[in-house]
Amino acid sequence: MSREKWTRASVLGATWIAVIAWTAAAGGAPRQPRRDPSRGPFDLAVQEVEVRQVASTPMFREVEIRCVVTNRGPRASSGPASIVISRPGDDKPKVLKRVVVPETLAPGEQFEAKAEGASWFATPVPYRCEIQFGTQAGGDVDPSDDFGEFTYPKL
Repeated sequence: MSREKWTRASVLGATWIAVIAWTAAAGGAPRQPRRDPSRGPFDLAVQEVEVRQVASTPMFREVEIRCVVTNRGPRASSGPASIVISRPGDDKPKVLKRVVVPETLAPGEQFEAKAEGASWFATPVPYRCEIQFGTQAGGDVDPSDDFGEFTYPKL
């Protein structure tokens, strides 16, 4: 073999040895991204849904829906999240308002959203307030309290 072939074979062999050593040092397991401590557990919850009548005609009732969301902790919330206030529609829920929650809510801090709507005067309507997360809930420890309903008027 010529000197050029020996050099090429040596470089190729050294490259393979380096790849094998690097793989063995990595342990064959994929690396996990570092956890961001600010994205720890939190619990955004719908604390209160309140509906009150603001005006009416013989056929329609105009109402204001107030939705209060709180962070029950133990850490500050991480977004993106939004509050959706809706009522039933013909085919699917009719969204009355969608409000983006600030990037973080400290434990115990509250956020309020309001919407207005109209419905038939004689018909009770269930109004729903729901927290929707833009991505995985990345730390929301109790998804069972991410919505609340209030039927107006109560019969």
